[in-house]
Parts: sequence; structure tokens; C-alpha cells
Amino acid sequence: MNEKVYNYIGRVDKTGELAAVKEDPNKIVRYESLSDLREVYGNDVSAEQLTKTAKELFAELSEDYGITVPVDFVIDKNREDEIIVGEIVDRIEGVNLDEVEITNDVIEKTEHLYLSIAKYLFDKYESEEEYLADINSGTQYVYGKKSGGTEDQIYLIDTDVIYRKGRKGMFLVFYWFTRHVSGMERRCGRKFDGVREIVKKIVSLQVSEHTSDEEAKEIKAYKDDMKNYLDDKKFGLSPTSAIPSFENKKNN
Repeated sequence: MNEKVYNYIGRVDKTGELAAVKEDPNKIVRYESLSDLREVYGNDVSAEQLTKTAKELFAELSEDYGITVPVDFVIDKNREDEIIVGEIVDRIEGVNLDEVEITNDVIEKTEHLYLSIAKYLFDKYESEEEYLADINSGTQYVYGKKSGGTEDQIYLIDTDVIYRKGRKGMFLVFYWFTRHVSGMERRCGRKFDGVREIVKKIVSLQVSEHTSDEEAKEIKAYKDDMKNYLDDKKFGLSPTSAIPSFENKKNN
């Protein structure tokens, strides 16, 4: 690791505040301890595995789906000598997407963003490959410029290492995706037709014969709310748990 560029100032506190990279004012860094990440991915996972997977998934998101993610991942130790996974991101001068002033450019780029996310998630459903599960909220994106940039773009700046695998859990991810895109449509004053076509495909899917009655009930609730979105009805008419029981099982 290049110590000049990636020299941490202190620790990231428990609120998740970003610490500035000492030698480069255009970079910011945050990190999680390997021990915390192992609580999610199991005690056998290594920092090398996590950073390799994260790099591959975010690169795919950028290169294949056109979602700009200015991030790199590194392995280091903090002052307590714990192994950490650090996220190095470009500093973006701009406004969170859910707060930005609505212009024609914002509308066009927001619709394109959410269509790209929908395609990404649907492709991952079909392939059953690992996927980034937490990329849906406008608070995770900034509309603005990198240092030296000339054109405003939408950047994904929330690059926490959160990935999953399996089809069952994807219904929950699409449920939350649909809630977020519904809010963005209201802000933009436009229905995102391409997005809605993909949501229709998800709603029409049949659950696996190996799905338990409890899982099937949860999935039906998510799909019912997605239908409400497609019918321009209010969200939240069906009671749904925040995290379905099957989400805690690996390799669904």
C-alpha cells in the first residue's frame, strides 16, 4: 500500500464519520474491521477475499452497467493493530441525489441510473451470482463533480462491502429498490417506464418449489407492494418485516 496516499488520520468513529486521507485532499477513506465483517460473512473469510470480491463487484457495476463508482479497496491495520478493510473514494463536490435541485439533466441521469440498477439486479437474479445488495437509495449517490471535472454526473459514494447471493433474497432487494425508485419518480415528476418493465418481470416470477411456506408468504408481501407501485398505489399496504428470515441463511 502506498503510505503517502493512504495514510489514515486517526480512526473512523462509531458514527461512521469519514476520515480524510492525509496527503490527498481529493480522497476520503472509511473502513471496517475484519472482525466486524466476519460477523456477516463468517469466520473463514479473509480480508483478501473480501477486497477481491468488492473490487470485482464494483468494477462490474461501473464497466458493465455505467454506474460511476470512484472507489478502491485496501487492507491495513488500525491503531489497535486490528486488520481493516479500507475504502478509498474520490471526494465529490455535489449534493445527495435525494436532495438535489430537479433539472432536466438530473431527471435524465436519475432515470438512467435506476434503469441501470434494475438491469443489474435482474441480471443477478437470473445468473444467481453474487451481487451488491445495498445500492438503491438516493442518499447513496451524489450529483456533482470530481476535482477537475467539468460535467455533473451521478456517483455512487456509499461503497460498504455488502453483497449477497441467491434468488430468494432478491425479492427483498427489489422491494426496497422499488420503494426508492417510487420516491425518485415523484421527485422527478416522471414514471421510469424501463424500470417498471423490469419490476413487472420480477413480480411475475414464481418462487422455487423449495421455498418454505413462511418464505413464500414474505415474498408474496414484497410482490404485492411492488404491484402497488406499478398500479400507482400507496406503498406499505402489506405488513412486511425489515429482514425476512431466509436472508440470514447463506447461499439461498
